[in-house]
Amino acid sequence: MGYKIRLTTSFKEFWRYNVALCCGCYDAQGQRCGFVAADSTIAPAGSHLAERPDDVEEARRLSFDVEECHNIRLYLYIIPHTAPTSNIIGDVPPFDVKIEITHNKKCLYTKRHHINQWSGANINIELTRE
Repeated sequence: MGYKIRLTTSFKEFWRYNVALCCGCYDAQGQRCGFVAADSTIAPAGSHLAERPDDVEEARRLSFDVEECHNIRLYLYIIPHTAPTSNIIGDVPPFDVKIEITHNKKCLYTKRHHINQWSGANINIELTRE
């Protein structure tokens, strides 16, 4: 059955970010035996969109299944393409994304990560099924 990886957020302006989620699969000897990726690209960096495009769901999620393997290395990139509307730092607090990783329906990892609205994020997670 393998791993299931899910990224969710309730942040209403998540449409301002492109997201890439990549996962390397490794055997017990540390050799890569697979790779899975998903992305959600809304617009090129620097687009400065005035509002969420009509074809983008308000509640964006990314998820995928990963083949059975000994351990995984997950890389999450959240890249802003449209800056916050305010230039006042206090008006744009970090928002949360939740990453959940299960293996054969057993939760191995669940954590909320704080994302800076100006710079986005680069998150790396290494997990073994044991």
